[in-house]
Amino acid sequence: MSEELFIYFDVDKINKVKNENLLFMLRATGYLVADTEQILKQMDPKNTGYFDRQGFQKACTILKDCKPKVQEITNSLNIFDVNQSGFVDTQELMNIVQQMGDVQGEKELQHVLNQVKDKDHKVSMQSLIDLLMTE
Repeated sequence: MSEELFIYFDVDKINKVKNENLLFMLRATGYLVADTEQILKQMDPKNTGYFDRQGFQKACTILKDCKPKVQEITNSLNIFDVNQSGFVDTQELMNIVQQMGDVQGEKELQHVLNQVKDKDHKVSMQSLIDLLMTE
């Protein structure tokens, strides 16, 4: 999936992607990252505003071995809690995954949501954080 993401965001077809897209790309690949500043320093040491395919693959490899901290997960999930209620609508999460076209991710998310959603089809942010920290 990371290869497809890179191609999609390489809008100028120069084998580089703008740094501003890194956070979304990492999250779409499954990494719950709250801050990309340190990663970008390694990927774009000359501060050109772009990173290449190798840099993105390296970042994914580094992050693969890192377990996220509770605060990182919370910060990442807060994007979906638009009204700051502490709950996220399950359909909103499913819509995002469907828009990304990730069928496998959709199945995995449905499995996760079935474990934590309440009768109103909402997910407690804390329940989701707890579940993600145990996986």
